Amino acid sequence: MSNFCRGTAHLNNDLKGIAEAFNMTNIKNLWRFKSQLSVEYEVIKITHLFSKDWHEIFTGRTHQDSARRLIIIDKKIDTLYGDDIRTFFDNAGIKTYFLLIECSEKNKNIQTVIHILQQINDISLLRRSEPIFAIGGGILLDIVGLAASLYRRGVPYIRIPTTLVGLVDAGISVKTGINCFQQRNRIGTYYPPIVSLIDISFLKTLPTNEIKKGFSEILKLAIVTDKTLFDLVDEHGLALLENKFQDINIADKIIERSIMQMAKQLNPNLWEQNLCRLVDFGHSFSPLIEMQSHKNGIPLSHGEAVILDVYLSCLISKNRGILSDKEFIKISTLIDKLGLNKYHPLFLYLKYLQKALDEIIVHRNGLQNLPLPTRIGSAEFYNDIKANDLEQAIKHTQLKKRVCIK
Repeated sequence: MSNFCRGTAHLNNDLKGIAEAFNMTNIKNLWRFKSQLSVEYEVIKITHLFSKDWHEIFTGRTHQDSARRLIIIDKKIDTLYGDDIRTFFDNAGIKTYFLLIECSEKNKNIQTVIHILQQINDISLLRRSEPIFAIGGGILLDIVGLAASLYRRGVPYIRIPTTLVGLVDAGISVKTGINCFQQRNRIGTYYPPIVSLIDISFLKTLPTNEIKKGFSEILKLAIVTDKTLFDLVDEHGLALLENKFQDINIADKIIERSIMQMAKQLNPNLWEQNLCRLVDFGHSFSPLIEMQSHKNGIPLSHGEAVILDVYLSCLISKNRGILSDKEFIKISTLIDKLGLNKYHPLFLYLKYLQKALDEIIVHRNGLQNLPLPTRIGSAEFYNDIKANDLEQAIKHTQLKKRVCIK
């Protein structure tokens, strides 16, 4: 795997002191503060989390006689698992408060965060020894994480992802966020949970279409970091779709390898000081177009937008002669095999793609830092993508499929 950044060099130099930066030699009184923030959290894979004796994980470090927990849960998940979860906590002797959240991109906003903060405040959870639980998909994990980071400037929380995207992506990173200013995740923080508990048994009740969308985050990683993972998905992807990841041996291999690659990418760069990030593959054009799709009445889910971005980026790479035709066909064929859509009207409009490119330049501090695959399992970063590259990709897509439907 290559992590080479092509284009204009970009150095993240440490900021100098004010006096040095402005040559203010006449300053007589100056105090400088410096701290090194240490962060440690765990991702633990557990099977059938609420049907076995895992009480010690949930009681945590509290020494209170009457432990309490606020359980913030997606309404859909509560319908499926709410009774089991309540029984589990009752048997553990833990007093629980349940807050049910309607999860959608529309509700991923500051009003939902305030609603959660109000509940935390009303219960008066102890600041360090009564962690909040977030049980749901990526949207819920992002919202609850932001609320936890804001209340009293940070209270502990635990993530329990219930979707494939949550298991391999949202439940692993330290990022939180909500949509604002008609932009995706425009407001957020870096705030890790105490622990993320990964349980693939939740996937058995997930609609097949949602599992398809989750494959987008796995493919994203496989294409730019891990050929072995790509080959595993190519060989077993259809079977995993059919059995919803309940074939433990194969499912474990793919989930564990995906988490391993996420950890490998995130560990050295949790705070994104280095803006050349391979995990940004599939997340360059997609954020703006995903939000635009909801306004235009042809909505895309996050996973759908990511795979469209992946395909577009691979197409740009192929057209530039970076990615071979053979490798491109393998990627395109696997996307088709998994039933993922490579076409959407908004990805055929130059103005939206160009606007998305402009947005990522701002987000990545003046550079595109666009990850493009060089071969399956390897990628480099580019900073010279032009309108012509986008136009060529659009023309290719139009020739392949003129009628673009979801």
